[in-house]
Amino acid sequence: MFVFKLQSVLNAKKAKEEKVLMEYHSYLQEIQKAQYTLNEMKEEKKGMIDKLRKLQSCPITTDEIAISYKFIRQLSREIREKERQIEEMKALAEKKRKDLLSVMKERKMLEKLKEKHFKEFKQHHETKEKNFFDESAILRFTKNEHE
Repeated sequence: MFVFKLQSVLNAKKAKEEKVLMEYHSYLQEIQKAQYTLNEMKEEKKGMIDKLRKLQSCPITTDEIAISYKFIRQLSREIREKERQIEEMKALAEKKRKDLLSVMKERKMLEKLKEKHFKEFKQHHETKEKNFFDESAILRFTKNEHE
């Protein structure tokens, strides 16, 4: 019976790969959520700018214009901050992707080693079986010859 001596290591690598994969997918989902929020913020800013342009044709007070501009500037700061956060998240996701590739390579290397050991085991077993049958045939032949 074939037993791979590094099976526990291979199992640990598979578990680690699954964990890192889940973490990577989590990062991607967080990036997607943040980008959705960023797009909403940009749309809100665009809407406010359009609204302010429309209001300029109407008689409005300078206080209303000042409040609108302050709100637009605040949105612009929040958009820049969200973009910075997304870039940080992308960097973390890229690091996690590299970790995932590394773990996958380690697992694949162990699986190839397991296959190699299994082939060697199988070949050794087949050779022993062939030798056994050859010896049995020789013994029967010599037994029949002596009779």
